Amino acid sequence: MISGLIAAFAVLVAWPSGARRRRRDVLHPGVRRRLNLVLVATILTPLAGYLIFGALGLIVGLAATGVVRKQVNALGTLAAKRRNEAITRQAPAALDLITAALRAGRPPEGALAVVAEHTPAPLGELLQDVSRRIRISAAPAAAWRVLDGTPLEVVGRAFARSDSSGAAVVPLALDAAEDLRRRARAVRRESVGRVAVQTTVPLGLCLLPAFVLVAVAPIVLAVVTNIGP
Repeated sequence: MISGLIAAFAVLVAWPSGARRRRRDVLHPGVRRRLNLVLVATILTPLAGYLIFGALGLIVGLAATGVVRKQVNALGTLAAKRRNEAITRQAPAALDLITAALRAGRPPEGALAVVAEHTPAPLGELLQDVSRRIRISAAPAAAWRVLDGTPLEVVGRAFARSDSSGAAVVPLALDAAEDLRRRARAVRRESVGRVAVQTTVPLGLCLLPAFVLVAVAPIVLAVVTNIGP
């Protein structure tokens, strides 16, 4: 009985309102999974505390719910960052293929569907989600909003404008591909620099004992020998 009340309370606290659910419907699957993990953590933390430690565990679990949610959000942020970095690496080639298909006479939806089918995850999953929404939506421009918050946000807005006004999208897609190539190179340089910084301390700790034995220890022994009787 009490565990059921706890679960119901946690659902009421964590479950998004109608407006938030409508906003969540346009998010890509990765973000939706993150929100689902937050919901599960909010429900299970006080419930597990009550089942294991009783009333005291319930109190601690309710108090710890905020911390758990922050940790889940932090992990989700890191995962989203890595996902966006992977999309940034994949996007230039995919945009080149889309523009080639557009120049060959395919409509934007057809070009997107073909490229999405042959693009690996995570970009392939994202493009397939957009393509699926375009097929089932009466307003294709709204389907492109799935790209909001990703490295392809500008491209999605350009395709949305093209659907509504017929504006040319090929030049902008080519410019976006080149910009993403520059960003991918910058991410690689940043990763190399981060690795260099992260390996400095371990290398120093590995070399320090050898330095002490080879350079410092003989000097200390010589000084101690000279000082002795």
